[in-house]
Amino acid sequence: METLRKLIKYFHIMDFKSIILFFFSVIFLNSCLERTEEATNRSYLINNTTDTVYCKMFGSWPFASDKEYILPQEKILIGNGQYTQFEYIRSLRNQGDSIIFYNNSDTVIWYAPLRNLPDSIHSFYNENSWDIKYGGRKNKYEIATFTITEDDFK
Repeated sequence: METLRKLIKYFHIMDFKSIILFFFSVIFLNSCLERTEEATNRSYLINNTTDTVYCKMFGSWPFASDKEYILPQEKILIGNGQYTQFEYIRSLRNQGDSIIFYNNSDTVIWYAPLRNLPDSIHSFYNENSWDIKYGGRKNKYEIATFTITEDDFK
């Protein structure tokens, strides 16, 4: 409460132009602050194989990256924004909505829709195949990661 009184007293002695300049400065500085990874919903793909993996998505999937390949042990951002990963994937309901991963010798294709399958079934469209963490203020944001493994290509 004491701090509020000091601020009111300070603004009382400032002229109108100084108050406007102060508020614009605060807004500008606030917009310049960089958000951490945990301050928005994020979705990642990790290539946990020894080969470069190529990726093609068909349908209306909002792929955030324009990369068509993922190097070994690389992590790429594939979605960010207000919607969680599963909200994006749930919106894909057509048989044509699919994701294909391939390397030099093998191909794996997963088709929509999103399902809740046992943990033993590794699939892009299996909720239990994703590693979900929460971050940001009050754990409001979802950080979802799907890992491509060597077993996917067997």
